[in-house]
Amino acid sequence: MSISRRRIRPSVAVLLVAVLPVGLAACGGSSGTNSTGSTATTTPSTSTTPATTANSTTTPTATGSTSVPLALHVTMTASGHAPVANKAWHYAVRVTDSAGKLVSATVHAQVLYQGVVVGQIDNGAVHNAPHGVWTEAVTWPTTSVGQQLVLQVVVTALGTTAKVNYPILVAAA
Repeated sequence: MSISRRRIRPSVAVLLVAVLPVGLAACGGSSGTNSTGSTATTTPSTSTTPATTANSTTTPTATGSTSVPLALHVTMTASGHAPVANKAWHYAVRVTDSAGKLVSATVHAQVLYQGVVVGQIDNGAVHNAPHGVWTEAVTWPTTSVGQQLVLQVVVTALGTTAKVNYPILVAAA
């Protein structure tokens, strides 16, 4: 499968290569029970995952100070769960701490099929999001039409790593 990708801010297209197992092309469907991947929507959809980090802040109390763990919140928003093959499909990742403040992070995106990594967005590049936001457009190839896939973003910030899964079902053009 070949996936083209372009970063939204500088409109530069880069070809990506994702490797699918030979059997993927022959699969007629998925045995999974996730039905959200088959529903098209015109409003942005969101997936969120909180994670607690090893970092902490010191909070004063009446008897001294206590250590409170910082939480990492990752939100992924996309233009729906049914991208159309050969058309740009946009998603954004937003990374905040427990206070809602955007934090510097790294973002890596990959494609899963039945829970197994079968492709890397942007050839597996890990992108810096110094202000806590990463946006990208992916063009899904026609070979992915009808496959129950998951776009997974792996985010590292505040000393921890969090994953957000976003199920999709690529539609024909």
